[in-house]
Amino acid sequence: MPKTVSRLATWLIPFFLILVVHSVHGATEPGISILGEEPPEGFDPLTGERIISNERCLTCHGDEQMKTDVRDDGSEVKIFVHSKQIRESVHGELNCNSCHITIDRVPHRKAPAVIVGCLDCHRET
Repeated sequence: MPKTVSRLATWLIPFFLILVVHSVHGATEPGISILGEEPPEGFDPLTGERIISNERCLTCHGDEQMKTDVRDDGSEVKIFVHSKQIRESVHGELNCNSCHITIDRVPHRKAPAVIVGCLDCHRET
């Protein structure tokens, strides 16, 4: 019996070491997932957060004629986004919800609070 356990351990220990190394490596390197599981489509493989494309945001926010929001005080605010200006700015490479951090689904069920996560990138300025 002890030889059987010893032989089994000889095979199991390297197997588990390979499994652990693959899991740790996969958790930190883009494109590699833990134990071969891929995140669902539309989710960032590194953070697990939902990816909302700028094109999806512009479905509503790109329509200058129709989109307004009414604040609690009754004032009306245009929520149109000049996509060309954004694309050509220093933030042009970012997704909208990289800054608008409270947006996690579209369409919005109600107007979200306007919270922009500037400090996530601009702590030093």
